[in-house]
Amino acid sequence: MTFASYLATRSGEHMETTIKLLDAAKVASGCTSDYQFAKQFGLTVQTVSTWRQEKSTFSDEHAAMIAGILGREPGEVLALCQAQRAKTEAGRSMWLRVAMLVAAAVIPPAAGAQAHNNGETGSIIRSTQCQLSA
Repeated sequence: MTFASYLATRSGEHMETTIKLLDAAKVASGCTSDYQFAKQFGLTVQTVSTWRQEKSTFSDEHAAMIAGILGREPGEVLALCQAQRAKTEAGRSMWLRVAMLVAAAVIPPAAGAQAHNNGETGSIIRSTQCQLSA
Protein backbone atom coordinates (compact mmCIF):
# COMPACT_ATOMS: atom_id res chain seq x y z
CA MET A 1 0.00 0.00 0.00
CA THR A 2 1.34 3.42 -0.86
CA PHE A 3 1.23 6.32 1.55
CA ALA A 4 -1.15 8.14 -0.81
CA SER A 5 -3.64 5.26 -0.79
CA TYR A 6 -3.32 4.80 2.99
CA LEU A 7 -3.81 8.54 3.48
CA ALA A 8 -6.84 8.54 1.18
CA THR A 9 -8.54 5.83 3.23
CA ARG A 10 -7.52 7.05 6.69
CA SER A 11 -7.44 10.84 6.61
CA GLY A 12 -9.87 13.70 6.36
CA GLU A 13 -13.44 12.50 6.74
CA HIS A 14 -12.19 8.89 6.44
CA MET A 15 -9.63 9.22 9.25
CA GLU A 16 -9.89 6.38 11.73
CA THR A 17 -10.75 8.39 14.80
CA THR A 18 -11.31 7.16 18.32
CA ILE A 19 -15.05 6.97 17.60
CA LYS A 20 -14.59 4.88 14.45
CA LEU A 21 -12.15 2.54 16.17
CA LEU A 22 -14.48 2.26 19.19
CA ASP A 23 -17.43 1.44 16.93
CA ALA A 24 -15.38 -1.20 15.09
CA ALA A 25 -14.27 -2.73 18.41
CA LYS A 26 -17.89 -2.83 19.62
CA VAL A 27 -18.94 -4.69 16.47
CA ALA A 28 -15.95 -7.06 16.65
CA SER A 29 -16.71 -7.88 20.28
CA GLY A 30 -20.44 -8.33 19.70
CA CYS A 31 -21.42 -5.44 21.96
CA THR A 32 -24.49 -3.42 21.06
CA SER A 33 -24.00 -0.47 23.41
CA ASP A 34 -21.21 1.59 24.92
CA TYR A 35 -22.40 0.45 28.35
CA GLN A 36 -22.10 -3.23 27.40
CA PHE A 37 -18.65 -2.61 25.86
CA ALA A 38 -17.44 -0.81 28.99
CA LYS A 39 -18.60 -3.59 31.27
CA GLN A 40 -17.23 -6.38 29.06
CA PHE A 41 -13.74 -4.86 28.99
CA GLY A 42 -13.55 -3.52 32.55
CA LEU A 43 -13.86 0.14 31.59
CA THR A 44 -15.94 2.81 33.21
CA VAL A 45 -18.90 4.11 31.27
CA GLN A 46 -17.43 7.59 31.78
CA THR A 47 -14.20 6.58 29.98
CA VAL A 48 -16.12 5.30 26.97
CA SER A 49 -18.30 8.42 27.05
CA THR A 50 -15.27 10.74 26.90
CA TRP A 51 -14.07 8.83 23.81
CA ARG A 52 -17.54 9.03 22.25
CA GLN A 53 -17.70 12.80 22.88
CA GLU A 54 -14.16 13.24 21.50
CA LYS A 55 -12.99 14.76 24.79
CA SER A 56 -10.03 12.36 24.78
CA THR A 57 -8.44 9.62 22.73
CA PHE A 58 -7.31 6.19 23.92
CA SER A 59 -4.50 5.92 26.45
CA ASP A 60 -1.61 3.72 25.32
CA GLU A 61 -3.05 0.79 27.26
CA HIS A 62 -6.54 1.28 25.84
CA ALA A 63 -5.15 1.66 22.31
CA ALA A 64 -3.41 -1.72 22.74
CA MET A 65 -6.66 -3.25 24.03
CA ILE A 66 -8.64 -1.86 21.05
CA ALA A 67 -5.96 -3.11 18.66
CA GLY A 68 -6.21 -6.58 20.21
CA ILE A 69 -9.99 -6.61 19.82
CA LEU A 70 -9.64 -5.55 16.18
CA GLY A 71 -6.74 -7.91 15.44
CA ARG A 72 -4.54 -4.97 14.48
CA GLU A 73 -1.04 -3.92 15.40
CA PRO A 74 -1.06 -1.78 18.58
CA GLY A 75 1.50 0.63 17.09
CA GLU A 76 -0.88 1.46 14.25
CA VAL A 77 -3.72 2.32 16.62
CA LEU A 78 -1.35 4.35 18.81
CA ALA A 79 -0.17 6.32 15.77
CA LEU A 80 -3.79 6.91 14.67
CA CYS A 81 -4.51 8.35 18.14
CA GLN A 82 -1.50 10.62 17.83
CA ALA A 83 -2.71 11.73 14.40
CA GLN A 84 -6.05 12.65 15.94
CA ARG A 85 -4.29 14.64 18.69
CA ALA A 86 -2.00 16.47 16.25
CA LYS A 87 -2.43 20.24 16.18
CA THR A 88 -1.15 20.76 12.63
CA GLU A 89 -1.74 19.09 9.29
CA ALA A 90 2.00 18.34 9.05
CA GLY A 91 1.88 16.55 12.41
CA ARG A 92 -1.26 14.65 11.42
CA SER A 93 0.31 13.59 8.14
CA MET A 94 3.47 12.43 9.91
CA TRP A 95 1.51 10.26 12.39
CA LEU A 96 -0.64 8.81 9.60
CA ARG A 97 2.57 7.88 7.79
CA VAL A 98 3.84 6.15 10.96
CA ALA A 99 0.52 4.28 11.22
CA MET A 100 0.82 3.14 7.61
CA LEU A 101 4.43 2.01 8.05
CA VAL A 102 3.57 0.03 11.19
CA ALA A 103 0.55 -1.59 9.49
CA ALA A 104 2.66 -2.46 6.42
CA ALA A 105 5.52 -3.85 8.52
CA VAL A 106 3.39 -6.46 10.25
CA ILE A 107 4.02 -9.85 8.75
CA PRO A 108 1.00 -12.15 8.75
CA PRO A 109 1.54 -15.43 10.59
CA ALA A 110 2.88 -18.33 8.56
CA ALA A 111 0.68 -21.29 7.76
CA GLY A 112 0.09 -23.26 10.92
CA ALA A 113 1.01 -20.34 13.19
CA GLN A 114 -1.04 -19.85 16.30
CA ALA A 115 -1.99 -16.57 17.95
CA HIS A 116 -1.61 -16.47 21.72
CA ASN A 117 -2.95 -13.81 24.04
CA ASN A 118 -0.15 -12.84 26.41
CA GLY A 119 -2.63 -11.47 28.96
CA GLU A 120 -1.52 -7.85 28.62
CA THR A 121 -4.43 -5.63 27.57
CA GLY A 122 -5.39 -7.88 24.70
CA SER A 123 -2.12 -7.74 22.78
CA ILE A 124 -1.37 -10.74 20.64
CA ILE A 125 1.85 -12.65 20.23
CA ARG A 126 2.05 -14.74 17.10
CA SER A 127 4.28 -17.77 17.30
CA THR A 128 5.62 -19.61 14.31
CA GLN A 129 7.98 -22.49 13.87
CA CYS A 130 11.05 -21.71 11.85
CA GLN A 131 12.56 -24.48 9.82
CA LEU A 132 16.09 -24.19 8.55
CA SER A 133 17.04 -26.01 5.42
CA ALA A 134 20.60 -27.11 5.05
